[in-house]
Amino acid sequence: HGVLVCDNYKRFIVKYVHYDVSVKKGELVLTSGLGNIYPGGIAVGKVEKTMAGTEAFAQDISVILEVDFAKIDKVMLLKKDPVKLPATKKKK
Repeated sequence: HGVLVCDNYKRFIVKYVHYDVSVKKGELVLTSGLGNIYPGGIAVGKVEKTMAGTEAFAQDISVILEVDFAKIDKVMLLKKDPVKLPATKKKK
């Protein structure tokens, strides 16, 4: 697990990935759902390379995004809580 951030050079980096975790170029990067912001299992991108992290216990992972955000023209919003529909009366 780690935290996806965008650095000053518009690169996307997963930070704080423990050194014990084996990461290979081309592996799929997915959301975990742990932050309760995004559901788990959404494809974010693929591993480009691993780098020494700023923390002694962690490595950083450069990610190539699956989506070119400059080309997005439609989006779907995901609500945290499901919408409750009004109850319908049953016909007798």
